[in-house]
Amino acid sequence: MSSAPAPIAGASVQPGTHQVMVWLYPVGQLAHLIPLPPGTARELAAQLNAAADLAERLSRGEGEK
Repeated sequence: MSSAPAPIAGASVQPGTHQVMVWLYPVGQLAHLIPLPPGTARELAAQLNAAADLAERLSRGEGEK
């Protein structure tokens, strides 16, 4: 198992375009900047939240429900 820090991610609004700018910065690599329309950003956020919830349940040994 690696003790390397997890990739860093964030988001902001791009002035003038009204898009959500998602950035991902995997450790030791160049950052990735991804422009998304608000609806797509919401869908991605919902998927990330659902995956995080499942990962927490699995780490506690609860399994998929």
